[in-house]
Amino acid sequence: MRLRRSDLVHRDMRLSVADGSLYALMVGLGESYIVAFALAVGMNGSEAGLLTPIPQLGGAALGLLLPWVVASIGSIRAVTASLVSLQATAMMAFAVMALMGQFWGAGVVPPWLIFVVAGLYWSAGLAAGPAWMTWATDIFPRAMRPRFMASRARAHNICVIAGMVTGGLVLGRGGDGAGAEDMLAYAIVFGVSGALRFVSSWCMRAQSEPHPIPRGHRHVAWPEFLRSLHREQGGVVVGYMLAFSFATSVAVPFFAPYMLESDQLALTYPQFMTMIATAFVTRSIVLPTLGGIANRLGAKRVMLIGAIGTVALPRLWLISSSFEWLLAVHALTGVLWACYELATLLLLFDTVPQSRRVAVLSKFALLNGVAAASGAAVGALILGRVDQSERGYALLFVISSMFRLLALPLAMRRNRTADASGWR
Repeated sequence: MRLRRSDLVHRDMRLSVADGSLYALMVGLGESYIVAFALAVGMNGSEAGLLTPIPQLGGAALGLLLPWVVASIGSIRAVTASLVSLQATAMMAFAVMALMGQFWGAGVVPPWLIFVVAGLYWSAGLAAGPAWMTWATDIFPRAMRPRFMASRARAHNICVIAGMVTGGLVLGRGGDGAGAEDMLAYAIVFGVSGALRFVSSWCMRAQSEPHPIPRGHRHVAWPEFLRSLHREQGGVVVGYMLAFSFATSVAVPFFAPYMLESDQLALTYPQFMTMIATAFVTRSIVLPTLGGIANRLGAKRVMLIGAIGTVALPRLWLISSSFEWLLAVHALTGVLWACYELATLLLLFDTVPQSRRVAVLSKFALLNGVAAASGAAVGALILGRVDQSERGYALLFVISSMFRLLALPLAMRRNRTADASGWR
């Protein structure tokens, strides 16, 4: 029996919330502790800081093949779900590496292997993003998107918190972070995370697919894409996101090493988990309100709140090493990042046409990877030249704030053409 359109939409929404929540549990339980795992097996702070942006860059480059893959397979749902399964497989590989560390010692896991598996993980994840956003346009009516995406993001953040709390408690039972018990704990959190992502893939396959190939699906050449960065509304949004990615990546990848290894802080796993979870709690609280604001005033204004507010965030980390102060800063961080993330998601839906979205967002993912890797490289260079001390991290955070301030004019720009849809 065929479901009515309204019933089908609501069923897809429930399944989408389920797959997003399972993904979020994986992020909180597993992805959040990849850098901590790398530190435990012997990476230094500079190497661990590059563990996310460098594999992301390689993954984004492979993502350029996505439009061709979608056209060849003929089903954007199948492509998205398969990429999610590949990401789950990579998480399982982290569990295997942790078991290697348990049986033969943490030093047996080579840094290059961690980078390779992280590359597989991010390749699948980054490619799945543009595919899902294109597919979701067919499933969720535009009028329902702001509130639904805000509600979905709220469930996402709650599940990230739950995953991080669980991961922090499991990992906090160990000793110095590199013993056999610690490696077994990492194997458990990574293994469960991979299993959750496999179930997430099943939820995706159960959702409807009104158009297996996006209507009007076509390639967007690099010259057309680059021209749009200053001519079209969608391009202006993408341009600011690239600048923001570079500015934040100067500091963000080194946040975990700073909190876990800094002589002044040296937080325990439970403290680190509590502090990060605080940001997700405040995100969850404000997201429904932000969805309503975006409906009434537009997503662009919500993005500007986040863009302006995040300028000073890195410098706030330096005011005090008090755990209570750090919790307060992360509460504010959650609010501001919720503004930025929800608004940019809605703007990409509204300003990049569905027929071009796979091609445009694949190119954006590559340039975003370049921006993030470049920012992280600047951060690593600063730490290498100064030292991995309080002074080195302080310089890192101040420079990140300066770059965020320089990026602000891009967030305030308007498109030059009257066509608000961006790529025609």
